Amino acid sequence: MDNLYLLLLASINISIIFYFLYHLPIIIDVKKYGAKGNGYEDDTLAIQKTIRISMTIMKFTRTSMTIYFPKGSYNIQKTISIPNSRYGINLQGENYV
Repeated sequence: MDNLYLLLLASINISIIFYFLYHLPIIIDVKKYGAKGNGYEDDTLAIQKTIRISMTIMKFTRTSMTIYFPKGSYNIQKTISIPNSRYGINLQGENYV
């Protein structure tokens, strides 16, 4: 009986861990994928690459993604498209005063 209780408890804990792994938002920094944010260099391709990578991750994790823009001036020369997704992509900039 004790072994059954421990097995049940372990399976509940694993279920909770997987729930949080699949439901916590994932944050991706555009600078890690090549964006400079210096106001001079074109950041369009790096931002588009970040969006493509986040879409791929969402297919496997089934959770929303946040694309994070650290403080800076991002030079965007072309239109950036964000595909529709049932999980959602959030764009978030750094807050500063």
